[in-house]
Amino acid sequence: MTASTLRAARPDRREQLVDAMTGRGALFTLLIASFLPFLTPLADLDAQRGTARQAGLVVGSLALMTLWWQVILGVRRVSQVLRMDRATAVRVHAALGTAGVLLVLLHPLLMAGTQNRPLAWLWQLDFRYPHNTFVTFGKLAAALFAVVWISSTIAKRLIRYRSWRAMHLLTYPLAVLVFAHSWGVRTLISDSVFVNAYWWVLAASLAAAMGLQLIHRLRPASGHASTIGHDGDVRIVEVSVPPRLQPAPGQFVYVRSTRLGRAHPFSPIGRDEHGRILLAVEPVGPFTRAFAVSAQRCWVDGPYGSFLDDDATVRVYIAGGIGVTPFVDHLTSNGRLHLYHLARSERDLAFSRRLSSTLGPRFYHPVLSGRGGRMRADDIPRPLLDSATFFICGRRRFVTGWREQLKDVGVESGRIRSEVFEWP
Repeated sequence: MTASTLRAARPDRREQLVDAMTGRGALFTLLIASFLPFLTPLADLDAQRGTARQAGLVVGSLALMTLWWQVILGVRRVSQVLRMDRATAVRVHAALGTAGVLLVLLHPLLMAGTQNRPLAWLWQLDFRYPHNTFVTFGKLAAALFAVVWISSTIAKRLIRYRSWRAMHLLTYPLAVLVFAHSWGVRTLISDSVFVNAYWWVLAASLAAAMGLQLIHRLRPASGHASTIGHDGDVRIVEVSVPPRLQPAPGQFVYVRSTRLGRAHPFSPIGRDEHGRILLAVEPVGPFTRAFAVSAQRCWVDGPYGSFLDDDATVRVYIAGGIGVTPFVDHLTSNGRLHLYHLARSERDLAFSRRLSSTLGPRFYHPVLSGRGGRMRADDIPRPLLDSATFFICGRRRFVTGWREQLKDVGVESGRIRSEVFEWP
């Protein structure tokens, strides 16, 4: 089982975000450009209306734009249609959440200050008049945003996945409230024909993305899974999928055991002559144990990801345990590709015969060389450290440690790509 992650380890989260955004120039450019229309009022501040009040309106509009991007990047189908790297999309999605909560909290504080409102006004709900109702929508949206952000950051390790997922789905009614609030108040929107038209484009595209997500969620592709073999402790599961759902090497798919159940990501290790994809499943949890034992109907979504989508000619793959799966279907006899597979024991060294046959001496496995599965970045030949692009896949601690090691021996961040083996 494998996955791309959206939660990089804390020490290099900022660096990974910068690398992801600068490496995907189109996304970065769109992000910056999308905020500019809401900054235009700052160029024409009206003293009669008050600089602080107008700044508060701009902050509110930026919060709306941040939420729009969060919803758009959170819809898997949008990433697929735009051929956007899913891991990049969700890393940016998470970063925007932190920026968004600051804007969402700052906006009502600025507006309360410019209107000489007491702090108690912030949590007073008033539905007596239309304007008051739309203002109340904004207050409710701010409260929901705080709940979603706290559940996704501070409290995420303290709550169960289902609870986290349920609270995260509050983003959709939250988005509706924010757009209703901005339309009902209308102060900034009504000042500019261009901003007004832009608001309608945002609202329409948001509604389309949410509708797409709902349809896709209720109508996933149905398949059938059955175990056809094993390699050590890893089970090989064959899954029938529609012709449109054929992942490229290095991509992953989501698999559910029920139509509305939790999605589990896997990187296919190949496909058979009938187009069925092959998954490597390590039976370590309730889902994977059940999935790897009995034939069953399943629901498949994808493919996603672009972990191995790189122009690098000299590649070094570093895999921790079952983290080797994204690489298996991508291996060739090309002399410029090297694989280091680290595992605790020989039973954890899945596909070693296949990999050794394909790569020969370019397949390095310390567990079979008498070193107990241990190696360091400075064990890699210096010519590779100086020229290769490194792809790391494994659990979070493994990936974080190897990123740091590679940087310590002089490998630039731009030549390091990683995928963490957990979700979400």
